[in-house]
Amino acid sequence: MHLQRQIKSVAFNSVKNAAADPLCLVLQISSLLILAALANIPSTSPNEHVRFIRDQSLSFMLIAGCLGALFASIKTVTDDFQRGAGDIMMSRPISPSTLLVGKFLGLFLSQGLFYISLAIAYLFLSEIAADDHDLMFGGLALYVISVIAGPIFAAIRQAFFNKSFPLCAALATPICMALGLLIRLPFTELKYFDFIGLPAVLMVFLAIIAFLGILLPVAVRFDTPIVLSFGALIFFLGLFSNYAVATLIGNNTFSTLILSILPNWQSYWILDQIALNGSVSSSYMLSCALQSLLLCGLYLCLAITILEKRELNGNIS
Repeated sequence: MHLQRQIKSVAFNSVKNAAADPLCLVLQISSLLILAALANIPSTSPNEHVRFIRDQSLSFMLIAGCLGALFASIKTVTDDFQRGAGDIMMSRPISPSTLLVGKFLGLFLSQGLFYISLAIAYLFLSEIAADDHDLMFGGLALYVISVIAGPIFAAIRQAFFNKSFPLCAALATPICMALGLLIRLPFTELKYFDFIGLPAVLMVFLAIIAFLGILLPVAVRFDTPIVLSFGALIFFLGLFSNYAVATLIGNNTFSTLILSILPNWQSYWILDQIALNGSVSSSYMLSCALQSLLLCGLYLCLAITILEKRELNGNIS
């Protein structure tokens, strides 16, 4: 019970720190507006319009989600240890594993909150841009209002009650997005919403969680510039690791084992399968979820080992 309270306390503090970061809030709001711009780009082929919107939107959601995970990791992990806050916590009766499990859980929840707003935006925008000739301007206006309603509410709350603006805005934005979508539903037909693409949205989130887990040991060990560099490296490695391993090693059991510990965003990209078959098997999605879980567990153990070694060296010195 005491261990659970410690993990909950660390996780809550991590969520609060990540959500209250102004940079993360700017990324959240700007991502929602950029998604609207991407969804409204005209496609070259009317027959491929829906697929074009999916490709553009989900590609950006992967980039934005990884950026959010990168900035949140720096805010809640790297900055804490660089400022010495982590060392202060380690001087109390809390183990490195408890500390990092709590921080990772907090990062998972904060990025889930961020990604919920992106997922709602995807569904919202799929209806707005469903027609390859005309935009649903009523839906677009409601979408923009929903995006800015959260920051406006947070600004009013800060002005009258002197409460934190970034934290309130980060929490209010997905709520306002969900309310805007619910208001829009009675005024349009459900067939215009791209529910078929929702599994692909979920798979992109699993890729972001894998990115978050792989980044954790770097965030524990190094300072901000190196974490940023490694974050970019991990992201780009995940784009071509499947091709590189297949070219160098071939398709065999050893290459499968190698890919199981490397970032590989290709395995999470199912838009081609959706376009060809209309759906993706639940067993494949489950295997990708287990892969993300394996990556997070593996790199979390590595991060704990690094933190324990750091504590031991600090105690010796």
